[in-house]
Amino acid sequence: MKQNQTEKAERLFTALGDLDPKTVASAAAYKPQATRKGSGRRILVAVLAATLCVCLVTLTVFAAVPSLRGMLNLPFLSESERQETVPEGWVGIYTVEDLDNIRNDLDGQYILMNDLTFADGAAPFNPIGTRQEPFTGRFDGNGHVIRGLVIEVEQETPELRTGEHYIPGHGVADGTYYDVSENVGSPLCVGLFGYCGGEYAVDTPYRGMISNLGIEGASVTVTNASKVRAGVIVGSGSYLAGCYVKDSTVSVSGYTREATDEAFIFVSAGGLTGNADLVDSCYTRNVSVTMTDTAELDTSPYACLLGGLVGDAYTVVTSYAESCAVTADTDQVTKGNLWGHIHLLHRLM
Repeated sequence: MKQNQTEKAERLFTALGDLDPKTVASAAAYKPQATRKGSGRRILVAVLAATLCVCLVTLTVFAAVPSLRGMLNLPFLSESERQETVPEGWVGIYTVEDLDNIRNDLDGQYILMNDLTFADGAAPFNPIGTRQEPFTGRFDGNGHVIRGLVIEVEQETPELRTGEHYIPGHGVADGTYYDVSENVGSPLCVGLFGYCGGEYAVDTPYRGMISNLGIEGASVTVTNASKVRAGVIVGSGSYLAGCYVKDSTVSVSGYTREATDEAFIFVSAGGLTGNADLVDSCYTRNVSVTMTDTAELDTSPYACLLGGLVGDAYTVVTSYAESCAVTADTDQVTKGNLWGHIHLLHRLM
């Protein structure tokens, strides 16, 4: 019987070519083992793929549900996570006066060492850092909270500048370019920190970064504004991580038109920040963002972006807005509970 099988194998492979029957028989003998190995690999790959899918779905649900997401947002507020002594190379912030003095060294590293409360009736706080002199250091809230912050800014006539300007949204999904000959000055940046990061923020990691900070009961008001980026923590920034804003308001109103019909209007306002490169593990709760006095928007190029968390951002990850009210007195505004406009990774929440 065994001899007949060998003869059949010899005749079969000889018909395919001048092959050595012994070599062919040897290869055939190992074929079932190779098949078993291949099946094992496929099973392993399938198991790993299924595990990865389960992990991704779990993380997505975890990030999307506020009550679950809070488990990641809130640990930085626990006493065990706080620095009890000022790390080497950092400056401790203990009072409102210390906070105000940050503007005297915009490239330093600062850490909040206790909660701060602004006195009732105190003069409005001036934002730290401007577009001309940005905050380029680091601020670590150290899990502490700032309460009662009040900011009131009236915008002066912006400098004139010529050039083509991109307007995201503006009634169409892909945005529009406008050739604006006048009144394209840099936006006013309003928040606890006005402008953070500077033009070298991308080349220097963490430059202008604000982290681990909570702000409650804040009021940010901007009037006579034609070009503004406004938020409670940052007007326009690079990186915000592990921050939150609760029970606060951001209000922008009163737009300067100048003498030309081509006056360009730009507003981005959010509960956390008006504009940012990256917002990671942050949230807002019970925050109102409003925009009023917009009667002439229909006749001027504009970009008005409002969000409960951020007005305009490049990337937002694992962050959310809860019980926020975002309103405007015109429908010529791009707004949302979370953001007004986002450039990248808008699905990765």
